[in-house]
Amino acid sequence: MEHLEKVEKLKEKANVSYEDAKSALESCDWDILDALVKLESEGKINGNDTAAFSTDRSTSEEKPKSPQQLAESYQNYHEEQKKKDKGFWHSVKNGIKYLFKKGCDNKFIVRRHGQVIIDIPVLLLILLMIAFFWALLILMVVGLFFGFSYSFAGPELGRDDINNAMGKATSAAEALKTEIKEYDSSQTGSREENK
Repeated sequence: MEHLEKVEKLKEKANVSYEDAKSALESCDWDILDALVKLESEGKINGNDTAAFSTDRSTSEEKPKSPQQLAESYQNYHEEQKKKDKGFWHSVKNGIKYLFKKGCDNKFIVRRHGQVIIDIPVLLLILLMIAFFWALLILMVVGLFFGFSYSFAGPELGRDDINNAMGKATSAAEALKTEIKEYDSSQTGSREENK
């Protein structure tokens, strides 16, 4: 909550002037609960004139009337918000769940001459890449020269642009293999002529 919002909330709930609310918050390091206690100790809050504040939005009959009830209500609200937020670890947990689900929904497919050889979840591919990055990378590049092709399937990774890039790598390997064969056959032919 910004400073201006805190001043407005304190002004409204404690029924004090803008200046009193601002000075109380500034002296209490912008803590609303401490500012309420300060205003009460200075006698600027009248229990009968205090506006009601409650975290329970369903009932309007049980609103606190005194500054102490107001402070307790604010404290309870603050604790409930902390429980709801859970902060960083809650976000990490949700992120891991999301990645796990997406990693299982999308597949990595290895084909040779159009026939599916391997069909694994992307999550397993990622784990293998983490554990055996260089070995797997070399194996995949060598596989391109032996007629293997790679593609993805699934809602996120099964797109044409991703699979077209994989197809270009396969085509490049095939073109390189053809060039090497042609070069080798031309070298073999020239050796036989020299004999």
